[in-house]
Amino acid sequence: MGRSRIAVLGSAVAIALLGAARGVSSADPAGSAARDSLLQPELVREDLTYLYRTLAAAHVDLFAHRPKAEYDREYQRLLGAIDGPLSIEEVTRRFLRFVAFGNVAHAHLDFPFGAYSEYAKGGGTILPLELRVEAERALVVHGYSDDPRLASGAEVTSLDGRPIGWWAERLGAYLAADTPYLRSALMETHGFARLLWLDGGERDSFRIGVRTGGGTTELTVPAIRASEMEAAARARRGGRPEREVRILQGGIAYLRPGPFFDTYDAVTRGEFDPRNFTAFVDSAFRQILATGAADLIIDLRGNPGGDNSFSDEMLAWIATEPFRFASRYTLKASATTRAWYREIASRDLPASDADAVRRLNAALAERQDGERFPFDVPMVPPREGARYQGRVFALTDRFSFSMATSVAATIQDYRFGLVVGEETADLPTSYGSVARFTLPNTGLGVNYPKGYMVRPSGDERVRGVVPDLPVALPPGTPEGDPGLAATVALIQSRRDR
Repeated sequence: MGRSRIAVLGSAVAIALLGAARGVSSADPAGSAARDSLLQPELVREDLTYLYRTLAAAHVDLFAHRPKAEYDREYQRLLGAIDGPLSIEEVTRRFLRFVAFGNVAHAHLDFPFGAYSEYAKGGGTILPLELRVEAERALVVHGYSDDPRLASGAEVTSLDGRPIGWWAERLGAYLAADTPYLRSALMETHGFARLLWLDGGERDSFRIGVRTGGGTTELTVPAIRASEMEAAARARRGGRPEREVRILQGGIAYLRPGPFFDTYDAVTRGEFDPRNFTAFVDSAFRQILATGAADLIIDLRGNPGGDNSFSDEMLAWIATEPFRFASRYTLKASATTRAWYREIASRDLPASDADAVRRLNAALAERQDGERFPFDVPMVPPREGARYQGRVFALTDRFSFSMATSVAATIQDYRFGLVVGEETADLPTSYGSVARFTLPNTGLGVNYPKGYMVRPSGDERVRGVVPDLPVALPPGTPEGDPGLAATVALIQSRRDR
């Protein structure tokens, strides 16, 4: 069954988040050679001007959360502060904060994972803690220090003499987010320790305040090699497959669809060719149907998102009526977006995707730059033939991003099932549908939302998907999967109702 690609929601956003979660580098547009030299101030100013003008022209609503007058002042301040040659690292830091100033999650500069990867390979050190930071409070998700006072669950109150709230605000300035909850989730996904490295470079040790039964204690903790911490984190999380189907205790079917983009043939076919994903989903549901399972968990935890040409294939297996991921979809025409879609049209796309891109190109060609216009999101019919007709539970957490958030909203709004778990930090009504452009002098990549999407119910509140059945999901990944175990227990308790 063919699907039409409309959103291109995930693209750089989803892949960057997946890179952050894995602790690996994504493409480094500036290149190592550029990092070895200083950029002359006039070139940096040119790129800043290009950045702001292009964002204002192409972003569907750059000033949605930040008034234009404030953005103009920030632009002039940053422009005036470029008074000498700068390294690519310093330019990246400044431009990251400038794009994040708009508080729209899908508008952001590429995080410098390439530079971080080289730093780690070269023996660079970082803070030996994974932290979950929320406002004035930080909990240790996992500690890589020998000090038992920094074990999972410990509360960190200060770092190098400053309260943790000060650090949350400082490091949060690098992260574009529509809400404080989303910024907190992105800080944990990107890694507090990595952001601290981005902000201040290499350190030998850290002074950490820890809450104890008698108040607070300050510890001096040595830094850890970034490569060691990343390797330990990967080993601790295990080699869990990105896509998985199995039967749990009590005969509950479990499906972990993984990212809604291709992780197998991204180089040869492109990351948004859904054929491998469709083959997996079709095989998974046939296995589930063969077991006769009356309950199904679709695990969207930690899912970076992707594109509806993938998620539609999965949802068609459980749909009871025609559906679409958005009740309203508004696009903004610009030269940058036209160039983006011309490049996509040049790729070897499946027929349904090629048709959708042709329609988008035709619609953009008819509009003036700056014009916002509605674009029809086609209804997707339920799958013909066999479908899953048991009870469906979509398991979400704060890290169910982008299209994973839209999938949860679609299941909830069309009543295809119940959402279980934790409220998503990302928003089902959002400025999304990501495109990107490159700065001419620095080569830095910039992502921006070219569209505005409203969840299927029409609810435009700036809030994530609130679960029908809340389940406490402890931070981190301790031995086993207590969040999944709690979800299974909840489903079993409801079977006699």
